[in-house]
Amino acid sequence: GGDPMQELQQVDWMLREFKTMPCSLESSCSSHDHRCCPFCHSERDRRRPVAIVGNVASYLGEPCPSQFDDNRICANGDACTFCHSTAELLYHPDFFRKRLCHQARRCPRGRFCAFAHNRQELLVPHFDEQEEAEPTEEFIAYRFKTQWCPIGGPHDWESCVYAHTYRDWRRSPILGYSSHPCPRWASSVAGGTRELGYSERCPFGFACPMSHGAKEQLYHPQFYKT
Repeated sequence: GGDPMQELQQVDWMLREFKTMPCSLESSCSSHDHRCCPFCHSERDRRRPVAIVGNVASYLGEPCPSQFDDNRICANGDACTFCHSTAELLYHPDFFRKRLCHQARRCPRGRFCAFAHNRQELLVPHFDEQEEAEPTEEFIAYRFKTQWCPIGGPHDWESCVYAHTYRDWRRSPILGYSSHPCPRWASSVAGGTRELGYSERCPFGFACPMSHGAKEQLYHPQFYKT
């Protein structure tokens, strides 16, 4: 790995400035790969700078319903609080380097890629390769499905040690919840829509003293392989 300070500076620069200024080469005869150029070449390629004020971004990491990678025009323009392009979405603090690049060494974007090219570049908590490949019984009881999946590309969610949806995710059992199933959570899953938010399924949310879903119950240290 490189110098950690330089890598942090690169991340900060990418989030603040990548694709926010027009490319000076566009008016010349020089042709170049736009994917590896840090400057923008069209409205679809352009990013608005993401200002962070009080831990709140100037626009959300969600596509704008009025304009996203197309010729429609959002009435709010640059003041819109949603992303207007894939570039704005992928290089937003909510998404940038939160997943591994599935192209890895063959990636045409190189160091300008919005995805991490190795685990050291990931900006989210993750397990080490040994834990992923050969999880121990203790790991399965206490850590299995407690982190969100950073793996890029299609793969088997059931055998993956990471979580992919809230119905797949577990709170860490260190929090002290029991292996008894939460009746409110069970009722919401049986009769509610899949789109319900976490706190809508159970009013106690993350603080509930009972298990939320099959994963929390089946892999609970008091229940697992007993």
